[in-house]
Amino acid sequence: METTENTARYHAQAINTTATAVTVEPTAAETTDSTPAVVKTPKVSFLQKHRTAAIICTAAAVILVTGAIIGVNAVTSSLNQLATPVSITSPAASATPAPSATKTAAAAAAAPTVGAVLTKAQAMTIRKNFEGNLHAYQMVDGSYVAVSVSQPLPANVVADASAKALAATNAAGADISATKNAATASIGTIQYEAGRSIILVTRLYSGTLDTTGQPGYFWAPLQSNTTRPNVAGSVQFSSAAAAEAAAKIFVAAQSNPRAWDIILAQ
Repeated sequence: METTENTARYHAQAINTTATAVTVEPTAAETTDSTPAVVKTPKVSFLQKHRTAAIICTAAAVILVTGAIIGVNAVTSSLNQLATPVSITSPAASATPAPSATKTAAAAAAAPTVGAVLTKAQAMTIRKNFEGNLHAYQMVDGSYVAVSVSQPLPANVVADASAKALAATNAAGADISATKNAATASIGTIQYEAGRSIILVTRLYSGTLDTTGQPGYFWAPLQSNTTRPNVAGSVQFSSAAAAEAAAKIFVAAQSNPRAWDIILAQ
């Protein structure tokens, strides 16, 4: 009997400690009875119910949010994969080797330099395609020389152009109009082949006789018929040096003096 009572008290105390249960101690009459004490299940308070419900709802919300984030990340990853462009390399393009530095250097070395004599094939290619700023000037002997529109004419071309202009004016004879027309036509040809603006300082027939009875001449700086007016207008110079000085003054006043050459025909 005593053992049974002690056992009931032990269980009642354990429940009261761990679960805050309510125990009912046996009465004096019950202590003499062999029936064990009755343990009543504790009632859960209203606040505890709501606290438990809140915890459960919070846990459910966390689970839902976590699942939503995982789903959004998965969708975003899939869209990124779809949006990533696919690089397709053409077999023909990848198989084409890039030009080597040796070939590039060789091509640069093969390009004609200003003043160099050209083969006829080179001259025809330049005249057809206008490679860079190069022109192929044809010399009086039929050969070709490389000239540049951005550089002064080389000495061999200047000498050739001077000889051509002098021959043209001499062939015109003692006629002022004929010599001037011959000179300006010669300038037009030189400009076309050289690709530069030209002033020709040449001797022209004056239409009068000098003190010895010979045809009189004067010096004049001239441009071609397409680039008139003439440098010095109707001014006649008594010497080539004076006419050349007037031509230099004219060139210096132009917007691009480096595009001009002065050729003295004498």
